[in-house]
Amino acid sequence: MHRISIALVLSCIIIVGLSGCQGRSGEGEGSGEGSGEGEGEGSGEGEGEGSGEGSGEGEGEGEGEREGEGAVTVVEGVFCDTAQRRGFVNVVEEFGTLRLDARIDAAVPNTLGTASLAESPCANYTPTSCATACASDEVCGYDGTCEAPVEAVANASVTVRSAAGSVTATPNSSGRIEAELVAAENGAYIIEVSVPPARPFTFAASMPVPLTEVTFADNGDGLEPATVDFAWDAANDGAAVHLFLKPNHHRPVGFSECRFDDSVSAHQTSAAMIRPLRFVTGFEGGTATRAHVAAATTATGCIEVRIGTATLIEPGF
Repeated sequence: MHRISIALVLSCIIIVGLSGCQGRSGEGEGSGEGSGEGEGEGSGEGEGEGSGEGSGEGEGEGEGEREGEGAVTVVEGVFCDTAQRRGFVNVVEEFGTLRLDARIDAAVPNTLGTASLAESPCANYTPTSCATACASDEVCGYDGTCEAPVEAVANASVTVRSAAGSVTATPNSSGRIEAELVAAENGAYIIEVSVPPARPFTFAASMPVPLTEVTFADNGDGLEPATVDFAWDAANDGAAVHLFLKPNHHRPVGFSECRFDDSVSAHQTSAAMIRPLRFVTGFEGGTATRAHVAAATTATGCIEVRIGTATLIEPGF
């Protein structure tokens, strides 16, 4: 059994409706993700989610949405529905370094789709292999059909502002938006996301006090089907906990993820949820994060935003 220290807090300044999002329970569709998620977690991560309306563009609860392609609905305290997630924006502290890690695609990427197994608050996403090789200008999609690749939005940008300064980053040659950040002494950050033709949106949050006493234990021998136990000390501050569970490196196909309200403080993941990740040499863990989250729904998918800390999960037997 290992102890993992996690701290992650995220808050949103905009609440304007709910579309294509999920509550912290992750019902229906399993995050991943972000710094530990990539396309379904990034370097995290799978590898889901106020109300009020407004017609202006001001920030806060009065911020509304425009008609058509520019409309954006931002909801506090929820993850994106993974099957509808076109991008992620993470300001994450990991291994003592604070980084911006993001990617925003023109639509939901080819690697994501409906959960193969859904057991709220967890879900597994395992793509179907294509029966034949795809053409040179196509890729194998999540459902096993050849399709045109979904590209990153070339003119997207993310700006992170804090008392330590302002940093703006744009996609690199691989489509990733990355930057090293200087930690602010007051722990407060503002993220500004621009993804034309959608209107820009803003998200504000502060880094939390670290979450302590998180334990992880695989109840099997690494290869046999078995449950996995997670537990942590709840901060009771409205945060969410996200687990991105990666596949074995010998068969890097799919991922599982679990999403909780921080106050839950413990969960036993089923053997069925972990089984697809054990091939070939056993379950290898993943990434855990803690955050206040927000989901920004646009005309072509949801963009998930987080601020906080992440840590690797290493299985114990």
